[in-house]
Parts: sequence; C-alpha cells; structure tokens
Amino acid sequence: MDISVLGSLVFILVLVGMILVHEIGHFAAARLFKIDVEEFGIGLPPRLARLWRSKGWLVIGQTRLTIPANTDLPFDGIQARGQIVQAEAVRSGNELILCAIKLVTSENSVAVPAPTASEGTDGVVRLHGPLNEIHASTYSDPELAAARRICALDGRR
Repeated sequence: MDISVLGSLVFILVLVGMILVHEIGHFAAARLFKIDVEEFGIGLPPRLARLWRSKGWLVIGQTRLTIPANTDLPFDGIQARGQIVQAEAVRSGNELILCAIKLVTSENSVAVPAPTASEGTDGVVRLHGPLNEIHASTYSDPELAAARRICALDGRR
C-alpha cells in the first residue's frame, strides 16, 4: 500500500475518533444536567451513523401509543399530523406499544372518521383514526412503503 494512502487512512480514522469523543462529551454533559437526549448520531441529516435514539409517542384519536426506541416511522410524522392512520399495538402494563402503522389514503378527504380502537383475541389493539399528536426524535424517508412492521408481536425485532 502506498505510504500516502496509508497516511490518509490513518488521518481519517484519527479525525473520526476525535469527533466521536467530542460528541460523547456533549452527550455526557447533557445527561449530567438531566437533559433528555433524543438521539445520538454522527453527521448532519442524513446521519452517517445513528448510535442511539430514545422512544417517542403518538396520539391516535384520544389513545396514546409509545413508539419503541430506535424505531423509524414509515412516513414523515410532521406532514402526517391530522392524517388518518391505522395502527396495531400490544399492551405492556398500562402502555400501548406501537407495532405497525400506516397512513390510510382516502378519496373523501373531507369526512374524518371517528377514532376507533378494538382489542382482538390475539391481544393486539387495532386503532383507526386521525394522528393528533406525534413526538419522535426522527422520521424515516416518506417514500418508504406505506406500511412497515416495526416490531413483532412477541416483542422481538
């Protein structure tokens, strides 16, 4: 290997290491002062690498669902606010944990259906209604498929 190529590679690796240590300092200081850190990653969006992201939540109708940590939504949450969604969730104590969600496209956009929630015999809560509130640290590319499995019903990914 040419010495200039090896030197360039060493320089890049050392620079990346220094940046990582610097960013860990920001993270540690925020945690020390009890500031919620929603995401830890390297690079401006789009992220070069995402090392950690906290869980979020959303409200369909009047029902609050928890979005698991490190989960991408299959749509842009900001643009989806007020849109009709279908979701599946599982109960964990007093919480409903989101497992699947998709936007519902309707030709009649004037009529907003009343939110519905039903629990099936399989323990899955199915919700249908407007997405009233959303709090998630990042959103996935809105061009992804309209429905995507976030977690399996048995809790494994």
